Amino acid sequence: MDETVFTVFVGNITRWSSAYESILREFCLREAIDEFTNMAIRRNVNGERDFNLQEALVHDELLPRDWELLASVKEILAPIKEWTLKLQVRYSNGCVADILPAMDELLDHLEMCRVQFHSKDHLLAMVNQGWAILDK
Repeated sequence: MDETVFTVFVGNITRWSSAYESILREFCLREAIDEFTNMAIRRNVNGERDFNLQEALVHDELLPRDWELLASVKEILAPIKEWTLKLQVRYSNGCVADILPAMDELLDHLEMCRVQFHSKDHLLAMVNQGWAILDK
């Protein structure tokens, strides 16, 4: 039986979409990540590993609220990724007729995100930064 093996990867600072891809991968591996961190934390608590070691996990787990935050970030970034892929296909030559619909849709999306995340300062800051870049 051929099984696909996924690994966790860290985003690349020079490519914004790598953060989105990294979050997608984390959701694919959510169960394994939770199981690994829970097992490592239990092992540390039971004294099988020295807490002074850097690799010791004590509280480095993704809580449900952390997964919710990642889901929100994924929701914010998804249309940007989609338009990036649409605009880099061979037949797109970067003309205004291709780019303006993307700008309109993305600004509308960010406006909806402003409303949706108005009470979450860190997400709202992300959305406002995206808005500022697109609104130039």
